[in-house]
Amino acid sequence: MASSPSSSPLSSVPNVGGLVLPSSTGSRRRRWLRLGLIWAFLSLICGFLDWRGLQQGVGFSSFDAYFYEMQMKSSASRNKDLRTKARQQIVVVSISDNSFIPDNPDYIAGPPVSRSAYASVLHDLKMAGARAVVFDIVFKVPSQDNVQADNELAKAAKQPGPPTVWGCLLENEDLQTSLAMPFDRLIKASPQVGHILSPQDGANASVRRIPTVYQVGNRVIPALSVAAVLAANKQSAPLVRTATGWRSGSLTLPDTFNIQFLSNGDDSDNDNIQSLSNGDDITTVDFPTVLPFEALVHGAAQNPIYAQNIKDKIVIIGDETKLNNDFRNTPVGVLPGVEIQANAIASVLMAQSGIHPLAWDVPSWVAFFLLTLLCGLTVFVAGRLSPIRAALSVVAIALTYLLAEAIAFIDYGLILHTTGPIVVITLAALLVFMERGVWEEREKLYVRSLLGRYVSPSVADFILRHPERCALGGEEVNATVLFADIRGFTALTERFPPRVTLGLLNDYFQAMSEVVFAHDGMVDKFMGDAIMAIFGAPVGTKDHATRALSAAIEMIERIEELQARWQHNGLPTIRIGIGLGTGSMIVGNMGSDARADFSVIGDAVNLAARLQELNKELGTTILMSSATRTACDEDALPDWAWIEDSRRVQVRGHTNEDEVFPVQVNPIRVVPADYPTSQKSDASHFPI
Repeated sequence: MASSPSSSPLSSVPNVGGLVLPSSTGSRRRRWLRLGLIWAFLSLICGFLDWRGLQQGVGFSSFDAYFYEMQMKSSASRNKDLRTKARQQIVVVSISDNSFIPDNPDYIAGPPVSRSAYASVLHDLKMAGARAVVFDIVFKVPSQDNVQADNELAKAAKQPGPPTVWGCLLENEDLQTSLAMPFDRLIKASPQVGHILSPQDGANASVRRIPTVYQVGNRVIPALSVAAVLAANKQSAPLVRTATGWRSGSLTLPDTFNIQFLSNGDDSDNDNIQSLSNGDDITTVDFPTVLPFEALVHGAAQNPIYAQNIKDKIVIIGDETKLNNDFRNTPVGVLPGVEIQANAIASVLMAQSGIHPLAWDVPSWVAFFLLTLLCGLTVFVAGRLSPIRAALSVVAIALTYLLAEAIAFIDYGLILHTTGPIVVITLAALLVFMERGVWEEREKLYVRSLLGRYVSPSVADFILRHPERCALGGEEVNATVLFADIRGFTALTERFPPRVTLGLLNDYFQAMSEVVFAHDGMVDKFMGDAIMAIFGAPVGTKDHATRALSAAIEMIERIEELQARWQHNGLPTIRIGIGLGTGSMIVGNMGSDARADFSVIGDAVNLAARLQELNKELGTTILMSSATRTACDEDALPDWAWIEDSRRVQVRGHTNEDEVFPVQVNPIRVVPADYPTSQKSDASHFPI
C-alpha cells in the first residue's frame, strides 16, 4: 500500500513547528509586496491628511502653521539685507495712544483724529517728497459737522505730487457683499483704492497671506499693498486676469500671495532711535521705520531728520491705538494692521524688482509627490539596510528634508509642507522596522526549529546567540566524535524497494538524532547510512566523553526497540557499529563563501571513523579510543553496560598500534516483550 503524499517521508515542503520556509525568490517577492503596501497605505493616508483642502483642524495644516512661523522668524533674522532695503523704501506714520496724551509735547485732540489733521499731514508728506501716501484707514462717510475738513483732505489728495491711495473694506449685509469705499469727494480727488482685508488662518488665526484682488460685481479692487506699489510706480495699467493670477505691466501676482515678514521682534540689530530737539522720536525698531503722526501734524516733516525718512518713500498712515484694536497675530508675533500692510508692500516691491520672490505654497500635487517620494525612500532604506544604518539613514532623510525646506523658503520663498513629510517618514520607518521584527522573529523561530533537527535545544540556542561562530574558519577544541554505521546496508537495499529502505532509514535517523540531542550532542551530518555526531562543540562541556558514551549505549537500546517494531511489520532487522574518538580538533565552518559545512577535523575524528569500521572485524558493537576511555566517567554508565579490557589494534593510517576499548550492552535489558503490538500504528511509515 502506497503512502499518501502528506505522510511521505519524501515530502519536499520543509514545515517545522507549523512554519513553512518559503523559497528565497518567493520570500523576496512577498517582502517587497509588504513594503509596497506600507508605502501605498501611508502615502494615501498621510497625503489625504496633508491636503490643504481639508477643513481647518482636521489635517496637518494646523501643525504646519507652527512650522511656518518658525521658518518666517528664521527668514526675518537671516534676511537682514532685505529689511535694510525695505526701510529705504517704506515708512509708517503711526497714530498711537501716545498721540492723545496731554503730556506729549505734540499732543493732538482726539480720538478720533480730525480730517483737518489728516489733510495737514498729507500735504506736508507730499511737500517732503514722499513717493506715495497710503491710508490704512477707511474714510467711509463724510463729516457731519465739519465739511470744511473733508474739503481740505480732498484738496490735499488732489494737489500735484505723489499719488494718494485710500483703503476700503468689504461689508456683508443681508448676505450681500458690498464695498465700504471712501466718500465720493476723496475718490474724485484720488481714485486709487485698495482693500485692507487680511484673512486670519492657521491654528492661531494669524495673518500670513493676502488676496491679491477682491471682485465685487464688475469691479476689481486690488489689495492695499498692490495698489500702493502700482501708484508708487505710476503704473496706470489695470490688473488683468491670467491663468495663474493677476498682472499689471511688469508686476505679476498669484490669486493670493504670502507676506514675507521682515519684522522679527529682535531689537539687537535695530538702528539707534533718532531723537529730535523737540522731544519727538523716530522709532526704527526692526522694520518698518515708524514716524509719530502727532509730530507731523505739528510740522515735523520740515525737519531734516524727518524729511530724510520721508523723501522717495512709500508712506503708509495707520491707527495703532487700543481703541481701534487693529492688532493681529502673525508668524512673527502680534503686529498692528498698518505694519502688516508695510510688510505686504515690501513683499510686493521685492517681488517686482526681483530681489526676493513672493512666498508661495507649492501646488497640492507637488506636495503629494514629495510626500510619496520621501515615504518610498524611507521604506527602501529601512527595509534594505541593517537596522543601525537604516535608523541613521531615516534620521538623515528627515534632517535633509527639513534643511532643504528651510533653504527653499528663506532663499526662494517656496513654502513646502512640513508635518506630512515628517509624519510619513516616521511612520514608514516604524512600520518597516515592525515588519522586519515580525518576519525576522518568524525566520528565527523557523531556524531554531530547523536546528532542532540537527542539534539539541541548548546547542541551537548557542548558535543563534553566537552567529559569528558560523563564519568561515574554526577554533581548536577538545571534544568527542561519534560515528554510527548500519551493518550490511548494501544487502538491505538490494532486498527491499527504495521507499521501504528510505522509510526505515528515516525512522532510524529520527531515533538516533533524538538520542544525540538528549545528551547535548550535535548531529554533524548523515552520510548514506552513517551518522556523525559531535559532543563538546560548538557548546563546550567538560563531560563530553561521558555524554558521547552514554549516547552510544542508548543508541543500542533504541535500536533494540526499533528491531522489535520492524520485525512485527515484516521489515528487516539491522545492527549498527559505533566508534568514539576524543581529542583536540578544529571545529568551525569549512568550505567556500558559496557553500560551507559546519564540522570538525582532526586525528581524533579520523580515529573514531576507523574504530566504527573495526567493529566488523572485532565483532564488537561499540569501540572507543583510549583518550575517550580516560576522559569518560565509568560510574555514569547504566548497570546493563560495561567497558571491557583494552585491545591492541592496527588502525589504518596509523603507524603504531592503538589501544581501544570495546563496550558491551546487555540486549535483554532493553527489549520490552510487548513492544511490537504497542507500536503497531507506525507501520504505515514503511509500506511494502
